[in-house]
Amino acid sequence: MINPTEKYILQFPVNDGSCMNDNGFAYFESQARKAAAQKGCVLVGLNNVRLEFVRGRWSVSGTAILEKLQATG
Repeated sequence: MINPTEKYILQFPVNDGSCMNDNGFAYFESQARKAAAQKGCVLVGLNNVRLEFVRGRWSVSGTAILEKLQATG
């Protein structure tokens, strides 16, 4: 049985965008995993991750694909 997935557009603040040599991908992935765990899901994919300077601050945004955890037993 395949668990349904959901897509979420997420944005996370970044202290210093100049230190992100991978365009914020690794930082976005770690933050998206935390957000998925809070929702009772697991991160299964990422799309359109980008580092941006918005309204005078750095942020990384993108689409996280989450899958609901199924209870076993």
